[in-house]
Amino acid sequence: PATSSFPIALKNYTAVLEKKDTARGGEVFIANDDRLEKEEGEAGTLLPPPQVKSGQTTITLTIDKIGLKDAQSYINSFIAVSLALDNGSILESQKTPISTSLKPNYVSFGHTVHLQMTFEEIQARNLCLSFEFKHFKPQKKKISTRCFALMEPKEILLAKDQPQVCLELYKKPTDWSRKSLSLFTIKQLYLHLSVTFTQH
Repeated sequence: PATSSFPIALKNYTAVLEKKDTARGGEVFIANDDRLEKEEGEAGTLLPPPQVKSGQTTITLTIDKIGLKDAQSYINSFIAVSLALDNGSILESQKTPISTSLKPNYVSFGHTVHLQMTFEEIQARNLCLSFEFKHFKPQKKKISTRCFALMEPKEILLAKDQPQVCLELYKKPTDWSRKSLSLFTIKQLYLHLSVTFTQH
């Protein structure tokens, strides 16, 4: 089990974080899957609540846990939360800090993500919200995506009145077009999160 060995020290490895300007003029940090994050990456790249205009709606996500049959085997796992177009162009991306605990069938997080784009922007551009579960592979000395979950604007809207949402997990690679999705497992294991809307 990885419980006794995480978070592992990554100071001996190097990393590349790609900077990308968004349509809102801010910076998004996207980790290259084939490289390793620096040790400070364990804290994630979560952003504070955005400053928006009156009448706009912001979205806050609380990521509770993800269900995986081999949950206790993952090292320094985190969730990359992104908003992207159908063609895979990422307009916003944040990473949670590493998981807080490993239990049988569950990797727990309890982290809060403040989306920087408003719900009105997400809806107008029909953006896809993705949750990529990533973890460190010591043998290959890299971070790898294990599986992912998705939400369309209509699903985000429906989720606001639910205390908790369970999202199906899909096999990688991440398919923002939603045209070739394949379930990661037939077991009843999901990504558990809650969605809060704030009208400004």
